[in-house]
Amino acid sequence: MVVMFTSRLAARPRRSLLIVLLFVVVAGVLGGPVAGALKSSGGFVAPGADSEVAIDRIEAATGREADAGIVLLVAAPTRARLAATAQRLHAVPGIASTATGDGGLVTGVLRADADDDTVAQDALDAFAGKRGITVGGPAVASKQIGETVGADLGRAELIAFPFLVVLSLLFFRGRAALMPVLVGVTTVLGTFLVLAGGSTTRCFWSAAIARSSRRMERRRRRSGRRWRAPVAPSRSPPPPSRSH
Repeated sequence: MVVMFTSRLAARPRRSLLIVLLFVVVAGVLGGPVAGALKSSGGFVAPGADSEVAIDRIEAATGREADAGIVLLVAAPTRARLAATAQRLHAVPGIASTATGDGGLVTGVLRADADDDTVAQDALDAFAGKRGITVGGPAVASKQIGETVGADLGRAELIAFPFLVVLSLLFFRGRAALMPVLVGVTTVLGTFLVLAGGSTTRCFWSAAIARSSRRMERRRRRSGRRWRAPVAPSRSPPPPSRSH
């Protein structure tokens, strides 16, 4: 079956090339936005772990994260400078509370509904240019590590791409040198198209199930209003018999 399919493709190369190009265009239009929607959350801990469950319960009960997300190191700390720094940090959107500690440390706990990257960037902007104040903490470290890794990967790809093109020209020569690039682009865009289709299907079925559940709930309420269980008439007990 595979041999027959490949022989048909080889017999009509122009039509096969047009089909592949059409597939690449469709996959790029429909699946291209998936690349920007890919996000990784949860860190390095499984979502169902006991520690994650405990953190979720703490955040649901208190409305804030379990530990400090922003940590400031103040050089030559004084009580007045620590208080001013804590007040400035508390004014950053997304900060629920602040505290000062020994050694010139000022910590800020984030709200549970706040975005860590946004709060980290706002904290960096709030203390930009402030001498003697170093901004850190888990939220800032996570943001900076992500940006550094993304920049390094992009730089590595830009460096590797010319070498791959040169090696393809040396080994394959002619039009065949474009085959690795075309296969890579087709594979990536095809994967994005499958992911987009799966996400759309899941959203469709979730909406359909939710709509069906609401409809059944409305029917149940209506039937409960229309029909009521008959109430048995109350009977008074017979009067006690008198013995003569």
